[in-house]
Amino acid sequence: LDDAFSAFEEWVRFVEVEDNISADLDSDIRTIKEQFFKELGKRIKEEESFFTREEADELSKRIDELEQKLAKLVETELQNSATLETVKKKMKEAKKDIPNMTKRKWKFVGGGKILDAILCIAKSKESRKAIVGGITKLLGDGTPSP
Repeated sequence: LDDAFSAFEEWVRFVEVEDNISADLDSDIRTIKEQFFKELGKRIKEEESFFTREEADELSKRIDELEQKLAKLVETELQNSATLETVKKKMKEAKKDIPNMTKRKWKFVGGGKILDAILCIAKSKESRKAIVGGITKLLGDGTPSP
């Protein structure tokens, strides 16, 4: 009976630790998401219009730069090649959407794909902290683009 209680107490401690980790993860992801869309919103103006050719080219260039930064983060975190392929796929999809959507719609659809790419590398507490602390840096300078 003592072994059963001991095992039960150990299981309860494990569940408590898992709950704390889960709460931290949810909080970190919520923070990343809020900060990402806030910073993206600063960069996209005239949301009801479509991107001009120049704006679309500039945005594609910035997405390429962000992809390179995320690739370096993947390498630093020693994550696998599947993670890198997911990042590249999401970035490619976000760029493909640029000419087909208003800026507002792209901000949420294309931006959501970029956010998914960012979150797929946010597996460790350290990488999430780096991302939270570096969203502005990841997105480039704060000058409004399209």
